[in-house]
Amino acid sequence: PSSGHVIDIVPTIFELAGFDPADSALYQGKQTPQGHSMRDLWQGADANDDRVAGFELFGSFAVVRGTWKARTIQPPLGSGSWELYDLSVDPGEVVDLSAERPEVLDEMIKAYEWYASENQVIPPDPPVNRSASVLYAGECNWWCEFRLNMVDRVLDLLAVFRRLLA
Repeated sequence: PSSGHVIDIVPTIFELAGFDPADSALYQGKQTPQGHSMRDLWQGADANDDRVAGFELFGSFAVVRGTWKARTIQPPLGSGSWELYDLSVDPGEVVDLSAERPEVLDEMIKAYEWYASENQVIPPDPPVNRSASVLYAGECNWWCEFRLNMVDRVLDLLAVFRRLLA
């Protein structure tokens, strides 16, 4: 499968412009941009399936390598546990394979730990507030507060049911 990542944009622009950061005084003693040019992908070549791409946002994180994706989504929207998906047969990330393929999940967790170390990822401490109220902008009266509280309780119940069904 052919794929790219946001970190590939700068190397792609550099290659198309004929600019090599390794030969530039601008990058002497500095880290060069990560990623790979996507020019070959645009011309029909396959991507490197062994490349690790990590993501983190609001305390949730994921890693993709080849056709595998491991992720954890924090409560109340997720369980907070690692989940594993084979994107070649499940691009919608519906069937969690973490129980069936623990060895792959372990490899993916190690890949994420490498990514987090390599990119100096700092997890939020304390964890991100996951209340529905943080999504509301503006003045909130008692009725608004009540509705937001109800949404939080429903999300909490969904998380409990998700754990019970796992």
